[in-house]
Formats: sequence, structure tokens, C-alpha cells
Amino acid sequence: MRKIENFSVNNFNLARLVAALLVLITHGYELGGILASEPLYWLTHGRFRLSSVGLYLFFFTSGYLVCHSFFRTKKMGAFIWKRFLRIFPGLLVVVIITTFIIGPLFTNITLKEYFSSKLTYEYLLTGSGIYI
Repeated sequence: MRKIENFSVNNFNLARLVAALLVLITHGYELGGILASEPLYWLTHGRFRLSSVGLYLFFFTSGYLVCHSFFRTKKMGAFIWKRFLRIFPGLLVVVIITTFIIGPLFTNITLKEYFSSKLTYEYLLTGSGIYI
């Protein structure tokens, strides 16, 4: 049996892709208004959905990979810093995009009200984790 030298060359990407597709399939049925036709939902009489399986698969693989990263990192501070650098920049970009692009496009209030509202900026701070 050969050892995989590069940890990123494995089937975890495939597992994550399958997990994401399972979630997308269920969302497609939900958005189409035909959730009762979703295969796992139908087979289990509404007890389970494909998205649940996908979510569990995603959490399992992510947990395994985070643990692997933890055991490879020698110091707790370094591990936490690496996790922060992996998560926070993407989170910040998404919150900025939803605040300043998506929000104004889909709001029911005027743009003046939207940008002068305290709630807009509270979302920016709480969504990014800066203000809790």
C-alpha cells in the first residue's frame, strides 16, 4: 500500500463535492416546491433529506481535516492563528458583499434609508464577528 505524501491529494475533495451536491439537490426540490419528491425525503416519509446526509458528510470530513491540521501544528497559538487566517478573510468578504451589494439590491426600503440605518452597520459588525 502506498503512502500519500501530499495530504491534499486524496478523496476528501470528492467527499466534499458529493456533500455539497446532496445539499444542492434538496434545495432544488425545496425551491421547486416539490420537497415531497426528494428521494430520501420520500423514502423515509419526511424524516430525512439528502441535505442532512450531505451536511453530516461535510462535518465529518471537515472535522477530520481540522484534527489532522491540529496534530500537525506543534503549538496551539499557531493552530488558532492559522484557523483564523483561513476563516476570517473569507467571512469578511462575504459580509461586505452582502452589506454593500446584495443588501441594497434586495431591500424593500430606499437606498438612503438602507445606508443610514443603524441595522445595516450592526449587521456588518456582528456578521464579521467584530462586535458580538
